[in-house]
Amino acid sequence: MSGRPLSQVMAWALFALVLLAGYVGVASPLLAEYAAREARSEALADVISQRRALIAESAGLTKRLETLRAITTRKGEIIAARDTSAVARLQEHLRRAAGEQDLRVDTMRVLSDRAMEPLREVAVRASLRGSVAQTQGLIHALETGTPLIRVSRLGLLGRPGTSDLEVTLEIAAISEGTGDAD
Repeated sequence: MSGRPLSQVMAWALFALVLLAGYVGVASPLLAEYAAREARSEALADVISQRRALIAESAGLTKRLETLRAITTRKGEIIAARDTSAVARLQEHLRRAAGEQDLRVDTMRVLSDRAMEPLREVAVRASLRGSVAQTQGLIHALETGTPLIRVSRLGLLGRPGTSDLEVTLEIAAISEGTGDAD
């Protein structure tokens, strides 16, 4: 191109070529980097929201655990600590309390556990015979004594000609662990 002026078309073509090279060499990589950083920012925002949800959930769990600790401190111990004897201890406690009230235990049946992470609830259904006063004494002893026991169901049936009642009682207690085995 010695000595000849560039035509206007050639000048525009050369200008477009320089702009294209600038876009491919500079702007395109910068736009790709911007898109990658935006995707990373969105991923980090998702992680942050998940962790905030976990923190909020852990605060609720911590409060629940503190409440359970306060209850067990105030009322005594829970029925069993991470062993297989939770149901056996609950049954023995019921037999002992019924014996103290002179109630006769006819049958006793283990009900299914209910998980309440990190604890579980164990339950027993029993059929007993005794007077109103004996039954009232048993329920009072179970609900106010140690370990903490909840009477979940109570059925009373009078027997004609006697002062005895047929009592069906379901009780539940809290145990550590999520199952019978450690």
